[in-house]
Amino acid sequence: VDTTSLITYTVEEPPLRSSALSRNALGSYRDVDLGTVTAGIVTQVRLGSNNVGAGADNHALVPDSLVLSLVFDANSFAYGNLDPQRIRVFELTGDLFPDTLYRTSDAPPVAMANDLVVGTRGAVTPDPFRAVYIGNDTLKPQVRIPLDLALAERLLNAWGTADLADNTAFLRFFKGLYIAPEEASGGIYQGGIWYFDLLDARTVSALSLVHQ
Repeated sequence: VDTTSLITYTVEEPPLRSSALSRNALGSYRDVDLGTVTAGIVTQVRLGSNNVGAGADNHALVPDSLVLSLVFDANSFAYGNLDPQRIRVFELTGDLFPDTLYRTSDAPPVAMANDLVVGTRGAVTPDPFRAVYIGNDTLKPQVRIPLDLALAERLLNAWGTADLADNTAFLRFFKGLYIAPEEASGGIYQGGIWYFDLLDARTVSALSLVHQ
């Protein structure tokens, strides 16, 4: 009887490019074959118009709410399940560059000590099949995460200043967000990776203001 010895070993795959403009992945999932898969989003936030608040009398305005909305990708909304997950949001402390290729091994420079999500409101149950209703507006299915009013006050304090003159100035003032899930726990098939369209016009940080 012949005997054959088989020697096997694992090889770590090189980092993959993670910078993309579509199907941005967020979430954590316990896969039966791959183990725990976790994906976060690093993104800039851009102004919808130039000279925000210029010439306006803002002294009687106070922030009412600040909400980060992420619109689901229309073609593919998830890998895994739609289980509730806790999502955290942090402010970037370093610049992002459009001519740079970012990979899965790159760690974003963030202020990790300060989660911008309000209290326990980061617990998110996704529903990519149901529209969102805000007043008289019907919006695309999305995840909406309330952010700390301290950030809203910072943005309001910049109203009408050079920091909101255009996107170049704004990106010096506010470099962006790191949106990250807590790692999935429990057995296999827990959690999920959700896909969002960050270029959709409804994927925004919406600041609501009220008069004192």
